Amino acid sequence: MIHSDLRPANIIAHHDVLTVLDFDDCGRGWYLTDIAGIVGLDEHRADLAQVLEAVVTGYRRYRELDEDDVREIATFVMIRRIGLLEALQYHLDNVVPGEGESFELCPEIAAFYAKGTAVLARRYLKQYAHAPLARPESGEPTEQDAA
Repeated sequence: MIHSDLRPANIIAHHDVLTVLDFDDCGRGWYLTDIAGIVGLDEHRADLAQVLEAVVTGYRRYRELDEDDVREIATFVMIRRIGLLEALQYHLDNVVPGEGESFELCPEIAAFYAKGTAVLARRYLKQYAHAPLARPESGEPTEQDAA
C-alpha cells in the first residue's frame, strides 16, 4: 500500500511529528513512487541529490532499501514528473475560476512546467542512458548482455 501523492503539501509538521494527509490516491503501487513524490514539483532543486539522500536515510530507519532500489529513484522521480505534467494538462481545461482551486491554471503555467519537464528529461537521459540494467534475480541474461 502506498500513499501515491506523498508531497510536502500533504504533510503537516508539528514539532518533530509528521502527519500525512490526503489519502484519496492511495492504493497498491511501488513504494519508490512515494519517495519520488516527496520531491514532486521540486525536481529542479540544485540540492535534489542531498534531499533524496536525506529521504533515503530516513526511509532506511524503518524499512530496508537496497542499492538497486536507490539507483532507480531517479527513474521514479522522472516518471512522477511526467505524470504531474499529464495531470496539469488534464486539469487545465477543468478549472472553474472561483471554485477554490489553490491557483488558477493557465496555458502559460502548463507551458512553463512542460519546458521544465523536458529539461529534466534531457538531464535524466544524459545521466542514465547508458547505465547498466539491473540483473533479474533469476540470473537470466538482460538485453544488455545479449548486445
